[in-house]
Amino acid sequence: MRFYILVFVMLLGQVLRAQKMPPEENLVFERISFGNPVLDYTGTEIERNFEDHHGNIWLADNTGIYCYDGYHTLDFTQLLREKYNFDIPEKRFMAVLVDSLDNVWMGGNGGIYVFNLSTHEKEKLDPKHLLNLPFPSVNIVYNFVQHGGLVYACTYGGFFAFDIISKELQFYAVTDKLPLKPASDRTTVKVVYPDNNDQVIWGSCSYGYFRYNRELDTLQVFPADLSVEVYKANQHFFYHGFFKGDTLIAPSYGNGVVYFDTLLKSYQFFLFKGLPNPKGYFERVKSILPFTEDWVIIDEEFMGLGLFNLKTHEYRYQNSSTGFPYLKEVAHDMNYDRHGRIWVEKWRSRRPVLPPDKPADQYLAFFNCTSRDQSFDQVSLLHGNSLHFNYKQDSFRIEFGVVNALTPDQLEYEYRLEGVHENWQSSGKKRVILLPYILEGGNTVHVRALADGKILAKGALSLTRVIPFYYSTWFYFALVLILISIGVVLSRWRIREVRREEQKKAAYQQQLLELEAKVLKNQMNPHFIFNSLNSIKSLIQESSEEKAVHYLTRFSKFVRMVLKFSEEKLIGLNQEIEMCKYYLEIEKLRFEQSFTFKVDIEEIGNLSQVKVPPLILQPFLENAIWHGLLHKEGERQLEIRVQTFGDKLQCIVDDNGIGRGKAQEIKSEYDAGRKSFGTRLIKDRLQINKEMYQNNFELEIVDKMENGQPSGTRVVLTIDID
Repeated sequence: MRFYILVFVMLLGQVLRAQKMPPEENLVFERISFGNPVLDYTGTEIERNFEDHHGNIWLADNTGIYCYDGYHTLDFTQLLREKYNFDIPEKRFMAVLVDSLDNVWMGGNGGIYVFNLSTHEKEKLDPKHLLNLPFPSVNIVYNFVQHGGLVYACTYGGFFAFDIISKELQFYAVTDKLPLKPASDRTTVKVVYPDNNDQVIWGSCSYGYFRYNRELDTLQVFPADLSVEVYKANQHFFYHGFFKGDTLIAPSYGNGVVYFDTLLKSYQFFLFKGLPNPKGYFERVKSILPFTEDWVIIDEEFMGLGLFNLKTHEYRYQNSSTGFPYLKEVAHDMNYDRHGRIWVEKWRSRRPVLPPDKPADQYLAFFNCTSRDQSFDQVSLLHGNSLHFNYKQDSFRIEFGVVNALTPDQLEYEYRLEGVHENWQSSGKKRVILLPYILEGGNTVHVRALADGKILAKGALSLTRVIPFYYSTWFYFALVLILISIGVVLSRWRIREVRREEQKKAAYQQQLLELEAKVLKNQMNPHFIFNSLNSIKSLIQESSEEKAVHYLTRFSKFVRMVLKFSEEKLIGLNQEIEMCKYYLEIEKLRFEQSFTFKVDIEEIGNLSQVKVPPLILQPFLENAIWHGLLHKEGERQLEIRVQTFGDKLQCIVDDNGIGRGKAQEIKSEYDAGRKSFGTRLIKDRLQINKEMYQNNFELEIVDKMENGQPSGTRVVLTIDID
């Protein structure tokens, strides 16, 4: 009977002991293969890990900031330096956070670096100089905490509060309230715990906890009793913990697990008196995570991972008699991801340790997208699932996957390109699809991940093939409309111009007819005809029949040529010279041989090809005779010369009369009227011919001088013969 009672007691003890023990099968860890040589093969230390709202794990390391999606590891700080020209001189980072607006906050020894994943805006914050703070090390950031629209940065001497909407920055100093003189700027704030309204903020520093009321702007510091034996280190940190009712349970550097009653403002320290370490009996517990109702998981700097019982205050390490297969000598930040897996340094639990109440949200991300000549990395992270390719691109390769999935090897994928695929296309377990081409303009690729035939996650990638505007249909349509419009406008303009030219030409023709009529009238003046016939009559009366016939023949030919050429717009220069000869012979007869004339023509080819208006020289001959020669005493000479002048031709009427000045003094009403009328007619006719026929005539009248006295007039008509 006693034997059975003993067996029952032993079995009952084992059952009770098993009930107190946590399920250790979930506490199995594996080292992550990041695919990054720095993280995989060097002794770097990850100070902080953080999971963003898409499931990416961000790592703050003493070599930079990294982002791990379950398949690739992005050296984020190096990317910012090379691709976005972000000046980040330092390498060691102790804090990282991605806020709700996709701002990546990075804290190191020299300040705060902020980069927005959506807009790619970058900013380096230097709070010490911005706020003119007296603490030398205030820019060293240890931790970030987001609560609502505020991001808190824990640093030496206090903490900052950043409003991510208004960009307002405030600093709250803690050292002023410490009972230490002088206050040390290395009083490190490790973590803050804001309430729901961000009005009351609890936080930990090197010497205990503090409470700040933002509404009242009051700060209370509750330092731990430094006289207790356990405080053998110069600095005592209190790390990130959790509230259980009104009690804050947290790890500490040198004092094991700490209970702080926020109502009584009292401390309880629970130490592990196991194997002594070189610095004495104190525990450097740096992380703590809830596990079961009675147990929490702890991470101690020398002992590694272990357990702590919240009721019995019992520690269990690998070195203890429990023999649990926990990691050893890993003492860094420790957090759960959305699946309940523990991440600590470069390790992760193989399965969820603290599964969530409901399945965690899964996020399907697009990692890389390449074409023939273009390539995009971290599509979902940095490009918002929207890419633009030039019109020459084809052969598209798209890589995707569920970010940090629990069982990535068991997932299957399907895809569909809008406008091309009516049904979903299976890619099996392959996370890559190949598209030989995409349509012009916008394209959307839909991808979904399946687990046991059920949709686990889905995503869409927008691909825009940018077609140059000059290749688009609307451009050709617009171009045709523009050309038609231009044609219509030019046609109407041309019609108006033609009509205007015709009207102008008609007006010129009318003026020319009137001028020609005036010239004809001037040449066929009754006085001229009467005097000419009277001279011929005198010859007949003097029995000079032969001369009379000769001059009558010249007179008839001149009249016939005047009447004939009056209907022509242009005649040959040879015809104009011949007509001028007839006129001079008649005038010489009229004035009883009182002057002589000669015609000198240079050998210049066929003068009939040189066109001039009819009777263009006659008015100058008439002026030379009537106003120049007839008033001169002595020898009277008149000369017509035709000569070349460069690439032009000159017709010169030269007399040795009294000159225009002397003729003006005589003021003969008849002579003045004829001079003014003839000269004006010539100029008008030349101008109209230039407008109508583009003939270029230049008229120059030169007053000849000899020994300071007038010696005649020279008229030069220059004709362009090109």
